[in-house]
Amino acid sequence: MDGKPSIQKLVNDTQVYLTGVWDAMGTTTEARTAALETLREDLEQVLSRARDGADAERDELETERSTIQDEIAHMATCMEVAAEAPEQGSKGVIQHTAALRARAAELASLKMERVEQMSALCNEAAGLFKDIGVAVEPEFAAPGDKLTTSRVHSFENRIAELRADKEARRARIQPSCDAILGIWDDIGHAASGDEEAAIAAGPEAVGFADGDIEKLETCLEFWQAEKASREERIREIGERITVLWEKLDTPEGEQTTFLESHNGLGDDVIAACKAYMHAKAEEFQARLDELVAGLRERITQVWDEIDAGEEERAAFAPFAASGDAVDEACWEAHKACLAEIEVRAERMRPILRIHAKRQELLADKDEYERIIADPTRLTSRRGGAARLREEKLERRIKRDLPKATAKLRAMTAAWEEEAGEEFVVGGERLLDALEAEAEAEAERKQRRVTQRHARRNGAAADAASGGDAARAGRTSTVGRGRRTSAMPGATAGSTRGGSVRSASRSSVASHTSSDDRSTAGVPAAASAAAPIAAGGRKPLAKSTGAANARGAARNGKRAAVSSRIGRPRPVTTTAHSSADGNEDADEEGPSEVPLDPITPSAVKVARESRTAAAAMAEALDADY
Repeated sequence: MDGKPSIQKLVNDTQVYLTGVWDAMGTTTEARTAALETLREDLEQVLSRARDGADAERDELETERSTIQDEIAHMATCMEVAAEAPEQGSKGVIQHTAALRARAAELASLKMERVEQMSALCNEAAGLFKDIGVAVEPEFAAPGDKLTTSRVHSFENRIAELRADKEARRARIQPSCDAILGIWDDIGHAASGDEEAAIAAGPEAVGFADGDIEKLETCLEFWQAEKASREERIREIGERITVLWEKLDTPEGEQTTFLESHNGLGDDVIAACKAYMHAKAEEFQARLDELVAGLRERITQVWDEIDAGEEERAAFAPFAASGDAVDEACWEAHKACLAEIEVRAERMRPILRIHAKRQELLADKDEYERIIADPTRLTSRRGGAARLREEKLERRIKRDLPKATAKLRAMTAAWEEEAGEEFVVGGERLLDALEAEAEAEAERKQRRVTQRHARRNGAAADAASGGDAARAGRTSTVGRGRRTSAMPGATAGSTRGGSVRSASRSSVASHTSSDDRSTAGVPAAASAAAPIAAGGRKPLAKSTGAANARGAARNGKRAAVSSRIGRPRPVTTTAHSSADGNEDADEEGPSEVPLDPITPSAVKVARESRTAAAAMAEALDADY
């Protein structure tokens, strides 16, 4: 005890000391006893106080320990955690109490964290409730004693719901604010007043309560109606301006400039559009005569394209209007007429294209017939090129013309069935015109057949007449036994007679030289038949006459070819009776006629002529 005497030793030493003092003083026993009793009582009081103090301290520790244990249990229960209070075991009360104090401090720290967390959640929940305009739920008024983890999670979940609700309300408010601001921008409106300032500030200023949202949506409906009203006015003005643009054929550049410079729905824009519309209306009235004239020109172009007849053109009476009669109604009538005939022209164009192509083929056919009717084409120096042109036209006519006609007829019939009206070109129904053309072509072919038969009969009669005349004119010569023959039908001044073959050749050439193979051969046949009626010989058979005619034609072609290539052609001379009745002594035999020398160019021309002559012979064989 740090060198200090114990209480027992101190008592013993005190008693020994007092005894010695009392002995020295000669204190009586009664005095000694009384003094010791007093000392004992004083000591007893001191010890009693010491015992009482120890008991009090012990009781205090026990109380504190119990309190701490209760606190630990309570905090553990509130937070739903394990108390984990330390056991006393061999520890004293003081040590045990100290351990309990440490555990209680740990739980108190955890509780404080929970309280702070719950307080923050309650405050946030209260703010959210206030934002959305809902009363605070009682459990969120204060954290309370229940600080369990489940309650914390419940608070967090509820706050998440409140946040989602607020964001949903924001999602409704923000677009409405943006829409209102956009409308204000379109119509040129500036925000004024607290409500409009709140809309300009955004959802936080507007508020998230149901009443705030309803008020905002009502405001949006008002401005939307205002914008729609202005748009309707702008649309009506725009439609009128568009019509005037169409009437006036306003250039695209002017239209684009106007549209770009008149954006928005402000009062100034509406006023400017109205002024522009009035200006264009005045311009239309001033240019009405010019505009109607332009429409008439376009109508005439479409009429010409569809080959409209005079009756159809005359049926549109406003076309002839003039002076005061040319008003807006007249312009409208012209516009409607143009639209109608343009629609019809668009439907007719596929058929009109086929019709135009067929007309080109008919023109080629006319050209082809003119070419083959020219008897000099086979002997011309341009025979090769002309023949190529002739063959090209022939192929086009034989190949394309029937196809074009059939296609035109089918397309026209289908068009009429679909449209429910006649397809008229040049004032005449196209199908009727095609039918009439087909009938005319059939009559023409029949006429050609008749003409061919007439020419064949005429050629046969000419050949027979020429042969009888030649035989009748033959006489026996005196002295030399020479035979002469007079040329049948020779005119005065003739120097040489011709044979039956040459007469037949000239007759065939005369028939084939006409453009349309007319009936020129019929009178010739009648004149050739005159000797028969006068008692002459029986004419040759038809087949023999036609064969002689073809032979004569071929001989004539060969002679022409021989002359073109520079070869001498034998010429037969016969004796002719002189004017006084004496006979010439000319011998019958070939004589050489000097012609052009043979040159490379002449050979080329001869080859071309030979090709052309062969083609002509084939054509004649086909005709006859």
